[in-house]
Amino acid sequence: MMTRFFCLLALTGLLGMTGLLRGEEVLVQSQGTGRTYRAAIAEALISALEQQTGMQLSSTQRTALASSEDSVEILGETPQDRQELHDSLQAECKKWSEGRIQGYQVLDSQRDPATGLYTVEVQVSFPGRYVVGTDPDARRRMAVGAFYMKASTVNVYGTPVETATWTEMFSNALNVQLTQSRKFTMLDRRFESAVREELRKISGENAAPGDAARLCQKLGTDYLVVGTLLFCDVPVPPVNPYTGKAMPVVSAPFVDVTYRVILAPTGQLKWSDNIKIDATEFSASSLADFIAQSAESAAARVSDSILSAILPFEVVKAYPDGRVILGEGGKSLQAGELLRVYLLGEEVYDTRTGELLDALEEPIGMVLIERVTEKLSYGRLVEGDPAKLTVGARVRRDPSYLLDPRNDTPQENVPSSPSQVKGGVGGGVVLPF
Repeated sequence: MMTRFFCLLALTGLLGMTGLLRGEEVLVQSQGTGRTYRAAIAEALISALEQQTGMQLSSTQRTALASSEDSVEILGETPQDRQELHDSLQAECKKWSEGRIQGYQVLDSQRDPATGLYTVEVQVSFPGRYVVGTDPDARRRMAVGAFYMKASTVNVYGTPVETATWTEMFSNALNVQLTQSRKFTMLDRRFESAVREELRKISGENAAPGDAARLCQKLGTDYLVVGTLLFCDVPVPPVNPYTGKAMPVVSAPFVDVTYRVILAPTGQLKWSDNIKIDATEFSASSLADFIAQSAESAAARVSDSILSAILPFEVVKAYPDGRVILGEGGKSLQAGELLRVYLLGEEVYDTRTGELLDALEEPIGMVLIERVTEKLSYGRLVEGDPAKLTVGARVRRDPSYLLDPRNDTPQENVPSSPSQVKGGVGGGVVLPF
C-alpha cells in the first residue's frame, strides 16, 4: 500500500506550492483514522497531500491507497515497535517520493477501545519551491503565442520571400525585447519538446533526489501575445528613363501587424493595437538584411506599445544636477534616444464603472539616454527643471523630438531616425492587470 501511495506522491507532490523560495519547507498538519496505526498514518498523509495540492482524491483512490496487507496487520504497541515503524516509513517515504516529501512527525495518536480504530495527527514536511534568481511570481507572466499569416509568400523587390521566415524572426525578436524589459516573467512556448525531455531526465531513476523538488513547477501564463500579419508585395522602384537610376519611392507598405494581449485563463482581450511597417524605412544592402531589420523593427514597436500601455518606463533614481536612471535596460532603450518625462498627478476613474483609468501626466522635460546596461539606462535632463524630477516619474518616447548633434539642443518637428525611435504609444493608458 505504501509503495503505491508514495508513487502517487512522486507524481503530484509539488502541485500547488506557491509563495516560498528554495530552501524553505512547507509544514502541513493533517489527521487520519485507520484499522491499524500504520493505516491511520497513511490516511493522514493522503489528507496532507490533498491540502498541499488542492486536489480531492476520489473515494476509489482513497480506498486503494488505504487498503493492503500492511494496513490490516495488528502492530505492536510498544515504543520500540512504533519507532521501528516510523524509521521504516521515513525511509520508504523519501525513496518513493524521490525526495519530494522530506518526512513526517506524529503529533498525537490514540485508539478507540470501542471501535478499535486508530486516530493519528501528523505534521508532513514538503520542500519549498525551487526558485533560481527572481521569484517568477513577482512579475506578471507572459508568453508570445502564434502570429497568423494571410499568405505563405510575399514578393519583396522582385524576390519571393516565405512569410514564415519573417514571422519566426519577428517572434524571436519580440521574445527578446519583452524578456530584456524585465517587466514580465516570460514563458517559452517554442521549445516545449526540449523542456519535456529535460523534465524526463530529472524524473529518471538516475537523477539526484534533490532535483525532484524542481518537478511539477511548470508555470502557466497570465497573458498571451498573439496576432495576425498582413503582408504586401514591395515593388521594384521605377527607373528614371533619363538617368537609368531608380526613382525614390515615397511609401511602400510591407506588413501590417495586429496584435492582442489576451488573459489566458479566461480568453479576455486586455489590450490590442496595430502597427504598420514601411519598406522605405530601411536602407538594407541585401534582402536578408531587409528581412532582419524589418522584423527587429516590428518587434521593437510591438514591445514598446505593450510596455507603454501596461508598464511605461519610469525614473528609479534622480539627481539634483539632472542626471536620471531609468529601470529599463537591455534592448528596451538605446543610447542617443530622447524621451519625454511626465510627473504623475491625480488619479482619474471611469464614472460609469469606477475603473481606474490613469494618473494625469504633466510633461516636465526631456531626457537624453547616454548609456544602457543590461538592467538600467543612464541619462540626463536636456530640457526642463531638474528640481521637478522625482522617483516614479513616467518616461515615454516622443517621436516629435530629436537631439540635434550640432548644438545638443532638442529640436521640434524633426523626423526621427528609424534607428533611434521605433514609434510607440504615448496615450498614457494604464490597464488594471
